[in-house]
Amino acid sequence: MASASAQIEQAKIDLKRTNVRSPFNARIRSESIDIGQYVRAGGEIAVLAGTDSAEIAVPLPLDDLRWLDIPRHGERQISADALVRLDIGGVTYKWHGHVVRSTGEVDLKTRMMQLIVEIKDPYGLKKQSPSSPALAAGSFVDVHIKGKTLEDVFIIPRTAFRDNSTVWIMDKNNKLQIRKVIPVRIEREKVLIKEGLDNGELIVKTNISGAANGMKLRTMENKNKSLSQ
Repeated sequence: MASASAQIEQAKIDLKRTNVRSPFNARIRSESIDIGQYVRAGGEIAVLAGTDSAEIAVPLPLDDLRWLDIPRHGERQISADALVRLDIGGVTYKWHGHVVRSTGEVDLKTRMMQLIVEIKDPYGLKKQSPSSPALAAGSFVDVHIKGKTLEDVFIIPRTAFRDNSTVWIMDKNNKLQIRKVIPVRIEREKVLIKEGLDNGELIVKTNISGAANGMKLRTMENKNKSLSQ
């Protein structure tokens, strides 16, 4: 009788050990076993994907990193906010996240470093009435990361930024001044100037052949008036 009871208890323990539980909230991405199959210790039975958060790797040029708040390993500090956008059938869905870390490695081919943006509840499982689809793994998304705020800078069109870091100015006497400026950031369509410009000055955007200091200028408005007369 005692032997039979011991066998029953052992059977209960064995049955309990057949239940495998994930240590975190997750979805099953793939399975490696079938019903009735024996499992060896340390063998892979499934691949899981966490549902509490998702991470997006964003490659950025090294020059852009200094404009972002990136937490360092083991430190608690403010991190850059991020907006993730996904277009599906002409409809744009958005998720808010933040930069949690960088990979700390530079890609030898692209010379870029990856930042990791974290999105909470990407599948919308914690929302009672989710208004957006799941942010599925492998989706192609646009990520906009909020940079640092710069004070006392001028924003000019990229076309107005000349060779040797100069800007063409039309002075009060309607003459050309070729002025040296100090840019703090150069982007594809605009340039942020820290020093060299004053409020209210007129910047010349038109290309002028043989431009030189002191050259007489006139605005398009005055030119049109002359033509109408």
